[in-house]
Amino acid sequence: MDKASSGKYTIELFSNGSLGDQPKAVQMLKSGEIDVAEFSSAPLSDVVPGLAFSTAPTNP
Repeated sequence: MDKASSGKYTIELFSNGSLGDQPKAVQMLKSGEIDVAEFSSAPLSDVVPGLAFSTAPTNP
């Protein structure tokens, strides 16, 4: 990406929870420590209550 953007953007990848677990990543996003993260929606339901419906258990 550095080359494609003429140095305007730099992307540094951290994989396999090397910066912490998913709830930690949510906190890091909120505080601005990281700009982008990928994870399941469950940890986000604490921050975005509307997502809780998608992670709620179903009654068979």
